[in-house]
Amino acid sequence: MGSKEVKSNRDRFIVTIAAVLGTLIDWYDFFIAATASATVWPIVFFSHLSPSIAAGLSIAAFGTTYLTRPIGAAVFGNYGDKLGRKSMMVITMIIMGIATFGIAFTPSITSIGILAVILLFLWRIIFGIGIGGENTGATTWVIEFHHSSKYRAFWTSLVQTTAPIGISISSLAFSLVSASTGKNFLTFGWRILFIVGGIALIVGILIRIIAFESPVFDQLLKKEKVEKTPLITLLKKYLKLVIKLAFIQNINLIGLTFLVEPYSLIYLGNIGISREFSTFALFLGTIIGGIAPTFILGGILADKIGRKLVAFIAALGLAIFSYPYFLLLHTRNPILIILAMTLINIFIQMAFGVYGALATEQFPASVRYSGSAVSYQLAAFIIGLFITFWEPFLISANHGIISATPFIAATASILSIISALLSLTLTETKGKDLST
Repeated sequence: MGSKEVKSNRDRFIVTIAAVLGTLIDWYDFFIAATASATVWPIVFFSHLSPSIAAGLSIAAFGTTYLTRPIGAAVFGNYGDKLGRKSMMVITMIIMGIATFGIAFTPSITSIGILAVILLFLWRIIFGIGIGGENTGATTWVIEFHHSSKYRAFWTSLVQTTAPIGISISSLAFSLVSASTGKNFLTFGWRILFIVGGIALIVGILIRIIAFESPVFDQLLKKEKVEKTPLITLLKKYLKLVIKLAFIQNINLIGLTFLVEPYSLIYLGNIGISREFSTFALFLGTIIGGIAPTFILGGILADKIGRKLVAFIAALGLAIFSYPYFLLLHTRNPILIILAMTLINIFIQMAFGVYGALATEQFPASVRYSGSAVSYQLAAFIIGLFITFWEPFLISANHGIISATPFIAATASILSIISALLSLTLTETKGKDLST
């Protein structure tokens, strides 16, 4: 079905489902790792160190993924613009499946020593390469099937909705498996979650294999307008735009992985909140504040008032709420903790919902996959530097996560303000012709 001409809404539906389900599985695996890095890995892989250093290194292991995502973006974006979107969507999932199974079966540090830590970082590096070309590739795939629609932001927001759904499923699964396996959770219970994720990726691969190639890319082939070296063309003609989009698109990454997972889960553990309630609160907050805002505010609203304004509002909201978020968590009040998780998710997912259309529509079809992938994963790389180095440094320098929190919140606010201001300088793409 790779180059078959798309003739019906059924074809569009198949591709949208393939993109959504595949990306949902990816996010489940991603957030299972985020939760594990906050609650499990410090004990399983860094038990020989002090709690603050163990927490810092565990966050660093999780954050390593962000440092390799630009590699995946460059490679799969380049070949996605040269060979087609669909094939890259399959290959990226295979890579992530290998890494997910790898983590599931890596022994603890008490079993094989430092090799366990090395393998953990290795699997995270590999996962980063895979996911680096996945999400934006899926968005490009979907938006090109709906390139003539007035509701492109809505359709791409469905792909972005998989992030809050992935958080919700992974949080609920973590709570249920933790409760059901009890004392055995740290030995084998947490590994079940990764095994399930690996199996789900296999299913996702099969679904994508039966889907179709992008009709816009097929037209590039027919007209012989496919770039020979898409990545080089992108860097020559659109480098400034790529960098600008990178600093704009870091909002959901700041919120999700710099503030919420794994940082705030570790924070809650340090103030005496149980692992089970923390993950359950995250589940509820994401369900209530994450899923609907992604496609209602990030998608439908962006189709009404434009991409730029929605992105600006989301970034400004996160800048204002970053510190109050931790004040609500620190109350230790269950209702206020859930409220905090809900409110921060509204801003995060509003931004994430609009980014699919905002970034993808900025580039012509010949470098669209490369442009959207490299810009987004460059954003991930920037935040990865903060997660891998700055966050652990602040925790260590302030002798614990509680004292480091005001500096963490200030960092998030500054980055959010930069994103808000830069979003206003973009060209509005609502209604733009995406066929070329």
